[in-house]
Amino acid sequence: MMARLLLTILRWYSFGLLVYVFMRMLMPSHQITRFLANICEPVLQPVGRFLYKRFPALYKIPFDFSAVAVFLIINVLDWLVLLLF
Repeated sequence: MMARLLLTILRWYSFGLLVYVFMRMLMPSHQITRFLANICEPVLQPVGRFLYKRFPALYKIPFDFSAVAVFLIINVLDWLVLLLF
């Protein structure tokens, strides 16, 4: 029961993050984008700071890799929940 709840939360967050990434590119000042920013940015900012601190060459690339890293982390957590429960 707890595993199913955790998987549901992880998958909804992953979906929200995906929507946020596209909305941020297409409609950055939209109300939904601001709402999703309040949910996603508290996770994206620390991951982005870690990535850019650890790999300074990423500053030269005009792409934010923090969303990709968070997607990978969510997938690993999803896999671990399925494996352990």
